[in-house]
Amino acid sequence: MHRCFRALPPICEVEPDELSTILTPSIAFISIPQNDVIQKGPFGKALKPILENLQVPLSNESSRIVVPCFTRQLPLIYKSFPEAKVLKIMEDCADAEASIRSIRLKPHISSPYLFKMSLACQITGALRTITPWDVFQTTEATRILDKLKPDFWLYREVAAVCGAQDNMNRHQIWLA
Repeated sequence: MHRCFRALPPICEVEPDELSTILTPSIAFISIPQNDVIQKGPFGKALKPILENLQVPLSNESSRIVVPCFTRQLPLIYKSFPEAKVLKIMEDCADAEASIRSIRLKPHISSPYLFKMSLACQITGALRTITPWDVFQTTEATRILDKLKPDFWLYREVAAVCGAQDNMNRHQIWLA
């Protein structure tokens, strides 16, 4: 298989017969301490109706945040976020877009959002991660473009979250 699906350990390589698991991925909703992440925009508020629709148990702890991720990504998440708790795993609830790591929830879930999530597999020559600078640049670019060109149609980056580890290289293993 092409090197594009080489995975960052401890994630398993994507074998040719597993391609359907990339195109229709299973999604985990995890709870992690808010102090372990950087947030931009109303992430929790935007996600709440979707979590309620999917009957994901919401954490009563205000010090935690619920984040969706690929189940394939869980080994790396546990490595970086030892306090992560899986709240629910959903099978056959999303379809991957052309970029593979962007997903659209199935129509019966009724979500206005596309989700772009980290996948520590090499796709088109790079690991597909979400870094702190991505979190700030994309949400700020959306805000600025809305002000400069209010009639300009674009996919808006409503909110983003990524890890708050001190070592930026650790951000390669990332979240949503």
